[in-house]
Amino acid sequence: MALLPLAKINERLSVDRDDSYTALFNALLLKAELITKLTVIGFVAMIPDDVENTRYAHAYELVRANSVGSWADLLRQLLTGPTKLPDSVREVQNQLTERNQRDSWQHQAVVELSESMTSLNLAGQPVPRNVPLLQWFNDFATLRNKTRGHGATPPNVIAKACPHLERSLDLIESNFRLFDLPWAYIHQNLSGKYRVLYWGNQSSNFEELKRRDETRLANGVYIDSGELHHVELVHSNIDGSDIWIANGKFTDRNYEMLSYWTDARHKGSVDLYLRTPEPLPPSETHGIGELDTVGDTFTNLPVAPLRYIGRHELEKELREQLMTTDRHPIVTLTGYGGIGKTSLALTVIRQMLQENVSPYEVVVWFSARDVDLLSSGPKRVRPAGISVEDFAREYIDLMGHNAEPAGQTGEATYLRQQMGVSSDFRTLFVFDNFETVAGPRSIYDWIDTYIRNPNKVLITSRENSFKGDYSLRVSGMTEDECSELIDDTSSSLRISHLVTEDYKRQLIQESTGHPYVVKILLGELAKNPQVTSVQRVTARQDNVLNALFDRSYGRLSSAAQQVFLTLCSWRSSVPRIGLEAVLLRPENEMMDVNSSIEELLQMSLIEEIIADDDDETLSELTIPLAARLFGQKKLEISPWRALIKANSDFLQLFGAVTLGRSRTDTEAREERVIRFAKTAAREIERGRKSLEDVLAVLEYVAQQISRGWLLMADLIEEFAKENKDDRKLNYLLKYVENPTSMSHPPIETWLQIATIHERCHNLYEAVDAFAQIFRQPNVPTDKLSETVSDINRLFRSNDTSDLPRELRQILLQDVIDAMEARMSDLNGDDCSRLAWLHMNLGNIDEARIVTETGLQIDPHNIHCVRLVERLG
Repeated sequence: MALLPLAKINERLSVDRDDSYTALFNALLLKAELITKLTVIGFVAMIPDDVENTRYAHAYELVRANSVGSWADLLRQLLTGPTKLPDSVREVQNQLTERNQRDSWQHQAVVELSESMTSLNLAGQPVPRNVPLLQWFNDFATLRNKTRGHGATPPNVIAKACPHLERSLDLIESNFRLFDLPWAYIHQNLSGKYRVLYWGNQSSNFEELKRRDETRLANGVYIDSGELHHVELVHSNIDGSDIWIANGKFTDRNYEMLSYWTDARHKGSVDLYLRTPEPLPPSETHGIGELDTVGDTFTNLPVAPLRYIGRHELEKELREQLMTTDRHPIVTLTGYGGIGKTSLALTVIRQMLQENVSPYEVVVWFSARDVDLLSSGPKRVRPAGISVEDFAREYIDLMGHNAEPAGQTGEATYLRQQMGVSSDFRTLFVFDNFETVAGPRSIYDWIDTYIRNPNKVLITSRENSFKGDYSLRVSGMTEDECSELIDDTSSSLRISHLVTEDYKRQLIQESTGHPYVVKILLGELAKNPQVTSVQRVTARQDNVLNALFDRSYGRLSSAAQQVFLTLCSWRSSVPRIGLEAVLLRPENEMMDVNSSIEELLQMSLIEEIIADDDDETLSELTIPLAARLFGQKKLEISPWRALIKANSDFLQLFGAVTLGRSRTDTEAREERVIRFAKTAAREIERGRKSLEDVLAVLEYVAQQISRGWLLMADLIEEFAKENKDDRKLNYLLKYVENPTSMSHPPIETWLQIATIHERCHNLYEAVDAFAQIFRQPNVPTDKLSETVSDINRLFRSNDTSDLPRELRQILLQDVIDAMEARMSDLNGDDCSRLAWLHMNLGNIDEARIVTETGLQIDPHNIHCVRLVERLG
């Protein structure tokens, strides 16, 4: 099966063949150029992650390449230089680099290209007996440059060259195994599963994406060589009707993307390719490179952080976990970027060592950090390691051992042994900035498999998707800690006189105690002493916001990204159940909102305030200022802008709650639902919202906050045009199934239900609804008496012949029992009503007894007097 881009260029060839030899020749050149670019970007995609960022360096060059010769040169460097490719593509690589004899298809492809060049009068070297297919790409660059690039070849010459060029291309298309590997364009639906558009052969890895929703892959083109590799610099629309590949013309804003069969040109964003690929300096949190002694312990800990502000509760909890070596072999510190995880870990460990109380003989520090968050702003740095092999080599260098057998496998085996029961020393292994390693989930599983007490692992990470045996969440500083940080930083910057108490309070509230955000904002204040709003200053820090949140955002599923942007669109905490209800409206694409919220929590992009009753579904979701401003910038360029605007409009009907001051008790939650209904009613009246959309939101909310059913009944009463009674009755019945609203006891609802049934002449159901009131606890006597009067009125005003005496007796026995149980509390009117109830049931003797009791209580009660006359 032809790879989809090649199949499409072949369609163009069939059309241009009927046009002219010149058109055919130009189409063949385009196909050869396409084969060249697909080959290069395919191999670049399969370069493994490494600390030198080799794959990025090649992509950096390709996006700036303005000639096919530059692509061919890079292919030669990639395949013949020090770049390591996976063993799974070694056979594909060999097809290009091995020297092939005359009977091979590779040799024939080079020969046919050479014959084409000869036909075009382009002098070239004779094809040697043994030639690698890699030579074909250099020869084609020459051919293209001297014909389409700079030549003006006559048609009769082109006619002789076309058959040779076409046969050369057919040989590569048919035999090159890179094009036999499964390629596909994948797009994640909001449900979490992927839509897969195959470009050629299928694979189980791609099929698995259709079924699973745990995988987190960016939308785009992928190659499956046994594992999935993201192919950069190629874009596709979702149905594969057109595909664009990088075509140079790089500027500081965009680069050109070319479709080789429609000639359509798009602009690609250069944001990912602006950073220089030159070697970066090491991080300030790299280990010191050798083992030093601190107290009685050997360690490579980096230098302790300067001007550290104590986080006493967190320090105490972390220290307790690290001092214990018989449980919790993996401890994780998670939280936002820049929240202080690394500083906390370094401070606690160094204090243990300096006090000579550490239970470990060795503390090894591994750093995967690729961005240092400096007071002057974020700076990219080179991680010390991002793979198990990197960490193993560093460990061996520190310990002075040589792993046997040599090589990557031996090194990893040695580290594995030292983490387990065969360890030479009790060791604390620290993995800092774990979210930047290559495949955090798989490396975590590797660590979890081999670590054994008394050894221990401490992981710091922005991601919380892999909770250790003990997980410690690092949130913003307390108000006192943040105030101390502000005073200390202001003093060091000599701007204490500018930081008023009001500005300090604003800074603490808006930063939610995020120490790095506080330092950056105070640094801006030092540069520009004119005090301005915290929000405005934060919004200007694009590089800071990207450093803190961009990596985490990029790893989110499509659904989680949409949920995040929806939350960022409004400056208020949001009830979790309200967010779920809005996003699950019928007009939105189905998604797992609950899983998306959990994903955002794991990535430390949002925070959750749990209700007093520990019910997570009734919690409030908040986003710190910095994360919200980052999300708003993403929202400006998001294709979901209109959809998120519609969702945000609905969320705002719940009303605003100041960040950090969210009430989560039952009464407060109910108040927000009532506010939603009242505001929505005004919007319906003005024609801005439809009744059905509002009901869809409330119906979801009512599953947890039952007052929602009553509000839906009210909206039906006010705005419904058809089936009003049936629809209202349905919602009222749902409420009395679970009447949890403290402000609206169920007896009022049963009265509404009875009224609707009476209006619809459903007498049995009306009597039963009245009777339900007597089955409720703690109903006041006067309310029971009024309900007996309503029942008597129902019998008096309607034909009740269809209700046999036995059925009436069954329906109303609870009513009679409840009233007789309170005889001591009844007055004359109450007794007359009970007597009338007995009369409606045909219980004449009982009616006489109750009437006599009423007269004993109140001899002059007019109703009892009349009953005596009636009863005789």
